[in-house]
Parts: sequence; structure tokens; C-alpha cells
Amino acid sequence: MGDQELREALRQIQSICDESNGRTQLFRSGSHGHLNGIRHYYESSSQDARFSVEPGSAEDLSKIMQVIKAYPVPFAVKGGGHTSNPGFSSTPGIQISLLRFNKISFNDNKTELTVGAGCAFDEIYKVIRPENYNIVGGGGSVGIGGWMMGGGYSLKTNQYGLGIDNLVRSQIVLPDGRRVTASADAESDIFWAIKGGGNNFGIATEFVLKTHRQGTNGNGYVYGGLLTFDKARVERVKKAIVNFMKMNDPKAAIEAVFRFYRNHGVQEVLFPTPFGIFKFTVLAFYDDKKPEGYEPFSDFLAIPHQGRLTNSRYTELDAAKTLLYSHIPADVATSILSTHEDNDFAPMHFPSPDIPGIGVISARARWGSVMVSKYTPNLINVVEEEAKAAKRLMQQFKGRMVMAEIWPFLPTMFDRSVDSAWPHRRGEPNGPLVVYFMWEGTENDEVWINQMMTALDHIHRIALEEKCTTPSAPVYCNTTLEDVTTPEQIYRDNLDRLSALRISYDPDNVMGRTGGFRIPFPSSPATVDEH
Repeated sequence: MGDQELREALRQIQSICDESNGRTQLFRSGSHGHLNGIRHYYESSSQDARFSVEPGSAEDLSKIMQVIKAYPVPFAVKGGGHTSNPGFSSTPGIQISLLRFNKISFNDNKTELTVGAGCAFDEIYKVIRPENYNIVGGGGSVGIGGWMMGGGYSLKTNQYGLGIDNLVRSQIVLPDGRRVTASADAESDIFWAIKGGGNNFGIATEFVLKTHRQGTNGNGYVYGGLLTFDKARVERVKKAIVNFMKMNDPKAAIEAVFRFYRNHGVQEVLFPTPFGIFKFTVLAFYDDKKPEGYEPFSDFLAIPHQGRLTNSRYTELDAAKTLLYSHIPADVATSILSTHEDNDFAPMHFPSPDIPGIGVISARARWGSVMVSKYTPNLINVVEEEAKAAKRLMQQFKGRMVMAEIWPFLPTMFDRSVDSAWPHRRGEPNGPLVVYFMWEGTENDEVWINQMMTALDHIHRIALEEKCTTPSAPVYCNTTLEDVTTPEQIYRDNLDRLSALRISYDPDNVMGRTGGFRIPFPSSPATVDEH
């Protein structure tokens, strides 16, 4: 990165900001605005960019992209900043934050919802909840941009497919600064490409999504909650998971998580506890009131547990919020579990970030996954085994949390799928079995990343033996490690078409200066960017 090029880019982008009358703003390193611009969910995902800019309109973003195209400087685009892979939405160069793209609005008959690319799902759900409508969406703190352009798994996937199957159209700023509105009927090639193609083709600024009435006749209800089990109940819970997978109700979903954590902060100092406190949790979610005549989660409720399941006039927001137990500091999670064990859908309030640096959580983390079509008892046992193996590293290598997740889907999960860059076809069920590690200290990065690769290799081998996956299953880019996955593994038979589109829409390889899984030009090998 040349200082002269960066200074000139800075000068021109500052001029764009000045002409916008405050609509678009540039922040230099050291300012509070710059800190917010570069801040990611984990400190390990952030970098100290030379400056950050918040475009206030697609027009201004178009001008900024023209400047970036003219100068060979690195840049990054951040929506929610939830990725755990360093360099995927951060940079030492120019950080573009989409925070100001925050429009949320229904169309006249509420069949579509327009959402700005800078929105997190929490704020989306809060807008649509009073209307008793919902969308196929993700966890509350997750930003819609990266989630959508990666594919978008949801608690509603059994019914409606992925997020990209519910995308009606999108506004995109192309690498050369052109602005297009892409749909199945207009700019259809780029529309196909962004549905799972990540940030390879430009910057999406707005999404228009299909909406769905929440509950029967739009009654606004969901049924469920978070159940917590101690180690003495694990074998019974594993059997209940296997039985649950025999049920064929697309409204019912679970996420079962083996987790080990340690207390954090003041509570740890005052009340020292061993590393590797164990919890086995089951998020139970039914996309309506509890059905009459049967209990979809009866096998779990028959096992002694903490927490309870209730009908609630809330949307997926409140079920998805319980997923935050996977990410927040363990002492806070323990406190919330205790406080809300009798009302799992009560509003949750979290403390201010505990960090002096540039992450919402002052820890380092990675997501990894193995794609599976189903779970067998043996595969579930191996998932537990790998969680326990990682737990044994926690004390020596400053582990904060170890998590391994079982998220079963129905064989019909992709019956509503549409043709997209990320291959997910009818009759080919495929979902991420997620492994998540959180720790402290850059000196421990190698240990934890190597442990994750070991765990994923073992789980993948057993999944192949159990016929729970195939060697050609497409990898989900939103939950995979940066250095062990190639574009061929993500896009499979779609890669050639995507490569041709990349050279057509970005012949100067402008988006090659961002992070992420880079779709290669036809003549270059398919590899992951160096970050």
C-alpha cells in the first residue's frame, strides 16, 4: 500500500464527504467515529484501518468506489462485523462501514420488507414484530449483509429455505461505481451471483425480502425457550435429539449445544471456578403457538432441566436472542440463565462492552463447520468428544468458551430453493455442524485454530463414514475457517459461471483488494486470499 496513493484517495473521499453536507462522513484514526467504523464483534477480526468512511447514500458510495478503483489501495466493507475470520471485513487501508444504510420499511400490503445493508437483525425484528410479520432471518447481533450474501440459515429454513431463497431484489454498487437494482427480471446475472457469492461482485446497499405472517393467521406467536441440562443427563438428551429428528413438522426446530466456559471478570476473581464449566443446552423453537394435541419437544421436557417452554407473542427475535449465550462472556450468560430461567422470552439487557480495544467482545474467536445432511448417534458422540478434547486446553491456553452445535434440518429443507450462486438444491439437504472456540491472547491463536482443524477433520471423517455428508457437499462460507477452504469447495459446479461473471463485472479485480473467499478469474487458480 503506497502512502501517496492512500493520501490522494483520502483527499478525494474527504471531498465527497464535504459535498454531501454531512450525509457521508470520514473518520481518521484516533477518533470515536473511526473506532466504531473498524470495530468488529471479536477483537481478532478488527484491524486499525488508516481511515474509515460511512457513506450516507448509494450515490456517495458509488463515488467512493470510483476513487478506490482509481488507486491500488486495500479496502474492506463492514456491515455487522460478525465474521470471525480476520481480514474478511477489515483492512489496514480504507474501511467502509455501511452503518448508515439502515432503512427498514414494508411495502403497502406488507408482502415485502426493504432493509438497508447496515442493519442487524435485532433492529429489523423490532420494527416488524408489532405487525405480526416475520422474515427468514438470523441471530440478533448478526448483520444482514454478510449473512444474506453468504446464504442465510435460519430457524425458519425448514419452511422457507435460506435467506437467499427469500430475496426479491437488491441494490448493488458495482466495483466500477455503477449502481444497479438486481432481481430475477433485471440484472439477473448479478442477482444470481450475489445470492451466496459474498462480496465478490460489489457492495449491496439494500435488500428487499419476502415477508411471512407470524403464526397461524398472523397471531404473532412462537412457542419455545432455552432448556439447560447437566452432565448427568447428556445421554438421555442425545437420545431425545435422535428421536426429534424423526418428527416431520417443519415448524419445529432445535439447536443443541455442548458448551464449556469459564467465568469472566469480577465474578471470576471473587468466586474462582474451574475452567471448563459444562452446560448442554437445547434451544427449542416452534414457529407458532404450541400445537394442539401434541408436544413437539416432549422427549426433552421429560428430562430434568432448567428453563421452560412458553407461548409468546414475540417473533424469531426472541428465540434467536438465546443464541447469544454462545457469544457473550460466560458470567453474563450464567446470570441471564439464572434470572430468566422461568421466562425464556423475557427482554434481555447486556452490559456495555468490556473492552478497552476494538472488539465488542475482548476475546479472539473462530467459527468452523462441517456440512451434514443428517445426524446419527455416533456422529453426535464424536461432536461431544471433540468439545471435551478442546475443553482440556482451556486452562493452559486461556480458553473462554468451547462450543459444538447440533442443528438438524428436515430432508425437505431446500424444497423452496431457487437457483443461486451457492448450490443448495431440492433433495440435497445440507446444514452446518458448527464448532466455535473463544479465547484470549494472540499468542494462543495457533493452538486454538489447530485444535479446531483437528476437530473438524475428525468430525468430517466420521460424517463421511456415517453417510451424513459427501465429499462434494458445498461448504457454507459464513461458518468456515479462512485457511482451510477453497472457492471450489464452496461453489462446486457453479464456480465456472461465477468466474466468468467476475471477470465480466470486475475486470480490474477491484474486489480482489478486499478480504473474503475470492472467486478466481477463469485463468487463475482457485485459492483463498492471503490476509
